[in-house]
Amino acid sequence: MGLFDFLGGGSSAEKALKLKPKVTQKYGDAANRQKALHTLGEMQTPDAVAVLMARFTLTVDPQTTDANEKDDCFAYITGMGDLTGPLKAYNDKKKSNVTGNQLRDATRAIRSHGLAKGATPPDRAALAEAIAGAVSASPADVKELAEAVALEIESIAKVREFLRKSDQASSWAVRILETMLDGDEVIGIVCEELHRLGTEYTRDPEKKEVLLHFVEGKNDPRIAPEVVLLLEDMTDDVKIAALKVLGPRAYEPAREKILELLTHEETAKRVQTAAIAALHESRFTVQGYREKVEKRLSDPWHLDGSGAVKKRGA
Repeated sequence: MGLFDFLGGGSSAEKALKLKPKVTQKYGDAANRQKALHTLGEMQTPDAVAVLMARFTLTVDPQTTDANEKDDCFAYITGMGDLTGPLKAYNDKKKSNVTGNQLRDATRAIRSHGLAKGATPPDRAALAEAIAGAVSASPADVKELAEAVALEIESIAKVREFLRKSDQASSWAVRILETMLDGDEVIGIVCEELHRLGTEYTRDPEKKEVLLHFVEGKNDPRIAPEVVLLLEDMTDDVKIAALKVLGPRAYEPAREKILELLTHEETAKRVQTAAIAALHESRFTVQGYREKVEKRLSDPWHLDGSGAVKKRGA
């Protein structure tokens, strides 16, 4: 009997979905859930990734069990982007020193397409051609490397899809993407999701806060235009998180939005405080809003002659 024979026939997706009820079973014998997780990890397919991600959406008791199972899921998923084994086999056979960065650089265009929303699975033949050209080999020689890269791309796409569709466990999705992708690729994905969240109604603010905290302090021109959209969010915590991201950037198109938020009659006091701090950090002036802004300033904040927000003692 094969390892997955107990799942019966069907496609990879069908076999993985059969295990989802056990993966998301909060109560009962933890061993059943853990066996299902292990089975999915051994499957080494993108469809298994989609089901493994569901484990991050629930918390079980005791906390140690919950943490261990989530760490296992993290390892199973990121392991599907691990090129170490295929690279070692290739390098040993060819007496070469090909690296994972070489493979990713050679296939970047295909990777970008494969990670796009609604993309079809990457073309194995195109991957093999791209890798072969980069390492001076034939497509047949790099077939296993191409398959490993394809698995990586498809697995990442499943994590990205989870981030887009689920309001839960965003921090885990981002952490996995950070492990499997270059930093600029992760920022691109996060910015795309921030744009969606800023232009569509979503009830749960948790994901917005997670993604805003992720981009805080990161220097990338794609970030600020998407964060500005969230200054109009209904949730004060989201507005405050957006202001913290924008403050150090001095992003000129945000000036008017921050001033409008600060001077709006219904803006909460703690949001006003964050807006004042953002104006100060950005070194923006308050032309056109001076009288309204002054009414909302209290010690240690004040305006200087040019209309810039200053902090006494700073």
